[in-house]
Amino acid sequence: MKSSSSRSEASRVFTDMNIPVQPKCLNPETASKYCGLSIRTLKRRIKEGCFKTYTKGRRVLIDRESLDAWINDREGANAADSSVIEQIAADVRVIRELLERMASAG
Repeated sequence: MKSSSSRSEASRVFTDMNIPVQPKCLNPETASKYCGLSIRTLKRRIKEGCFKTYTKGRRVLIDRESLDAWINDREGANAADSSVIEQIAADVRVIRELLERMASAG
């Protein structure tokens, strides 16, 4: 197990080299800011098992890679939802045009 001084030394070296150091785990407060969810919603997602977590005593840590994967999945779902909404809007326009033609013909 590495000592905290060797970990901080490694962080300093990478920071001095301008290499961003990403934490492996985030606490719920940091994770909520990271993904844009409220703490309450984030804790619900933790209970639902949306991402991998680690517990140490009462402390809960969220795996950042798992959180990133969940965010990417949600972004993909939102893009799919947008295309469905666009298709529905196009269908509604066609139906309106047909109804207008029927009303003017009758």
